[in-house]
Amino acid sequence: MKAIRTFCRKHLRLAVVMAMVLSVTLLTASAEGGSEVTLDMSSINSAMSTGLSQIVTQAISLLSLILPFVISFFGVKWLCVKGIAWFKQMAK
Repeated sequence: MKAIRTFCRKHLRLAVVMAMVLSVTLLTASAEGGSEVTLDMSSINSAMSTGLSQIVTQAISLLSLILPFVISFFGVKWLCVKGIAWFKQMAK
């Protein structure tokens, strides 16, 4: 119970600030549309779809760039560990 109280005390300011920012954002969004508040879900869906597909494309290109270095690093590390074990076995 004490841990929950300290967590709430520690993060109360952040929660209040986030609630204030969210309320101001919603007020601004609703004021822009005039008296009628309408959301164009098709544009939101297309924006999310485009953004996520770009993230996936960039992640794949980053992995294809980094993967050879990572494989080489772990290969050299594995060879060093096995080499040390081999030399210790030979020294017995």
